Amino acid sequence: MLVFPGNGEAPTRMGSVLSHQRQLRLLLSILVLLSPRLPVRSTSADIVQRFHDPEVKRMNHLVVDKNTGRVYVGAVNRLYQLSPDLNLVVKEMTGPKGDSPACSMINCPRETPTRMVDNVNKVLVIDYTTTRLISCGSLFQGTCRVRNLQNISDVVQEVQEAVVANNATASTVAFIAPGPPNPPVSQVMYVGVTYTGNSPYRSEVPAVSSRSLDKDKMLNIAESAVTTGTRMYVNSLSRERYPINYVYGISSGGFSYFMTTQMKNSMTAVFISKLVRVCHDDEHYYSYTEIPINCTNNGTYYNLVQAAYVGKAGSVLAVDLGITAQDDVLFAVFAESNSTSSDEPKEHSALCVYSLKAIRRKFMTNIQKCFRGEGHRGLEYISPGHVCILTKQEGGNTNGDVWLYIRRAPNEMPLISRRYRNASVSTAGRTKELFVSRMGIPGKKTMPGAKRGMVGEKIERNTGNGKE
Repeated sequence: MLVFPGNGEAPTRMGSVLSHQRQLRLLLSILVLLSPRLPVRSTSADIVQRFHDPEVKRMNHLVVDKNTGRVYVGAVNRLYQLSPDLNLVVKEMTGPKGDSPACSMINCPRETPTRMVDNVNKVLVIDYTTTRLISCGSLFQGTCRVRNLQNISDVVQEVQEAVVANNATASTVAFIAPGPPNPPVSQVMYVGVTYTGNSPYRSEVPAVSSRSLDKDKMLNIAESAVTTGTRMYVNSLSRERYPINYVYGISSGGFSYFMTTQMKNSMTAVFISKLVRVCHDDEHYYSYTEIPINCTNNGTYYNLVQAAYVGKAGSVLAVDLGITAQDDVLFAVFAESNSTSSDEPKEHSALCVYSLKAIRRKFMTNIQKCFRGEGHRGLEYISPGHVCILTKQEGGNTNGDVWLYIRRAPNEMPLISRRYRNASVSTAGRTKELFVSRMGIPGKKTMPGAKRGMVGEKIERNTGNGKE
């Protein structure tokens, strides 16, 4: 575990990994960019260009086109298209507009009173297959628009489908990755959404889904049958009292993952972090599985994941983790909750590192235990649980990265991180400003008055098809 002192000093050395301070600062910068709770501090000498809109309430998402370097920013009531050096090219107003939770995705009943409501950007991703920008906001039950990458004011397609959360605070995570009907050729948009419960239409929005990117069925559920499909709902008895907060999403090794914070179970108000996984070619979500993901050090349990990033291990970290330099590694920032029954984080955070190979092994271990008749399967907030039954495993080597039709999750063994030295960073407020450092990479700067935190040498770009 890596921990960064609040005084802004470089991390102290512990093991071979920590001796490479440039690599660590880069990593922290990536996570700072992804987490709204972590500040980026930079001196005026480091900044060569800024972008700031004094009227904007909050900047929510930033994506960079990996082909052109164009920067796209999603904010409250606004979308921005910027040049690679952050000059404003297009500013698109998306709100406020007259809306009500009683309104559908298409229209409002004539007798329904409406009020002017902010449109909070919930999703901003680039579909590189069609060279389009997909933006989704909280208005009108969380609908989306497909935009021209060259000019975001050019709306190519409006999607009258409830896709994302329909209020300012509920989480939404979306990313594009292979999915049905024919992965890896076919791509879908994976979406994780917190249930808001503020409208009769919200029961129709899955907690996790794979949505089509085909023009004729844009953002509809990719594959749908009578009782199954590429979707997963929290059941009606649990969804009001079992909130799931979606933090990050990734694709690796034939699977898509969501990082979440949620209660340990529907009967215990203790919040933990979990990894949700589904196989790319699963048209029924039978492979939907969850495991806890732990980040601990010296008796302190950092139970709430705040931000994450997936990258290649590199040669030094690979040796320490026992993997190759080209293997995927998950870096995640966690915070300790204010109390065991709270999902509000304390200000100090810790960084944990996990190899994706280890994550896949842990999922497989849990599944194999259930096939041996050990433990229980089922997530009670999705479907009733059952005792695992001794089952003959067919269809090849289950030690490999294959997924098995073991509907829902077996009894969970947690994934525990590699342990590194403890450190902390301070929290920050909302993002108000973008800047370009001497490295030429876009970053985000926090509101004045934010507490001091670590400074990275470089801010990594989000190239648009990953997390919200």
